[in-house]
Amino acid sequence: MSRPNAEDLTCIFQNLVKDHKNIGLSACGTKTKQTWRHADSPAAKKRLPLYHPYIPELVDLHSSLSSYSICETHYNQLISKDNFYQQLLNNSLFPPSSSSSSSVHQFQTDTNSDNNSTSISRTHEEVTDFIGSHLSIERAKNLFDKSQDNSDVTYAITELLFQLEIQKGEIIELRKNISEYCEEIVHLKKLY
Repeated sequence: MSRPNAEDLTCIFQNLVKDHKNIGLSACGTKTKQTWRHADSPAAKKRLPLYHPYIPELVDLHSSLSSYSICETHYNQLISKDNFYQQLLNNSLFPPSSSSSSSVHQFQTDTNSDNNSTSISRTHEEVTDFIGSHLSIERAKNLFDKSQDNSDVTYAITELLFQLEIQKGEIIELRKNISEYCEEIVHLKKLY
């Protein structure tokens, strides 16, 4: 089976733009003649993990990169140019510690050069360590929000079940009253 053309695949960022506009993620390119690239290209595979702390959904998509492409806009913003990543680092809630600031500086200079991939991998690990806590806090916040939503739903369901039990009791009482009234009517008919 041949590999599909990149332009026939969905941009990996298409469904993420809405949730991540706040960090400056651009909308997908709409030019009719734009260059599309496979999301599993070597350059994309090296750069996409850098964005995992800022766009956590990419972690889940990383194992299926071959099913996605990257539009020209996102390729330029996230893969070929370093400006967006540097902006994310500068705006991060967790500034680099003194021990990792040199590695971040090393990474800034290495991303645009053709140094070997070992250097990029090493600096990627250092940068990921430094911003890993941001991802943990974001995930914890998301889990807390979801658990809070679940608690609210559980409480509402419990309230509805309680009201249902009360109504069942009322129905039983009404049936009992109707039965008694029917017996009274039958008794009164016998008298007349």
